[in-house]
Amino acid sequence: IYEDEELLVLNKPAGIAAHGGSGIRHGVIEILRQTQPEVSFELAHRLDRDTSGCMLIAKTRGTLLGLHTAFREARARKRYDAVVAGHWPRGLRTVRHSLRRYMLRSGERRVRVDLHGDRARTDFEVQQRGATATRLWVYPHTGRTHQIRVHVANEGHAVLGDDKYQQSGPNVPRLMLHSSSLKLPDGRRFNAKPDTSFLDTWGRLLEERN
Repeated sequence: IYEDEELLVLNKPAGIAAHGGSGIRHGVIEILRQTQPEVSFELAHRLDRDTSGCMLIAKTRGTLLGLHTAFREARARKRYDAVVAGHWPRGLRTVRHSLRRYMLRSGERRVRVDLHGDRARTDFEVQQRGATATRLWVYPHTGRTHQIRVHVANEGHAVLGDDKYQQSGPNVPRLMLHSSSLKLPDGRRFNAKPDTSFLDTWGRLLEERN
């Protein structure tokens, strides 16, 4: 999407991890380092493997520290495009459930709502409605692991395609969660369009209404 001497902004495809680990040898950051070993690429933040969209990669130490501070202080604004199961209530605009991370016996990381967990806030705006799903704009104010996915699932409207938290809803070929926009404190905004799989899936869900 964008590149200068300090920053690289990618529209990450779904299915590619941000970094290696947990059986994954190469993620976005490892691929970049192999392609340009002379550049000090570092992740400014992370997206889940199956979440697509706007991701920031720092190319200098100063940029990395500045972005980490901006995210920690909620001065970098994120917007996601999400399709959730069922009819999202139009009056439900903010979810504030605290979240706690835990591990399954398999070693897989999960998150649950917990009164004693880390505070988390997510705002929502309805974009469109289909017969069995709702397309939302999602604005996370905090950056907890799986925050959006757990918040919507706890309200009974999980992100479609979520194999960790979805309980019901139409079958779809991918996780219907996309990081569509990032605005930095200096006013720069980066936008990433959803891929054809996301758009075609939503188009099919809309047609089911008719």
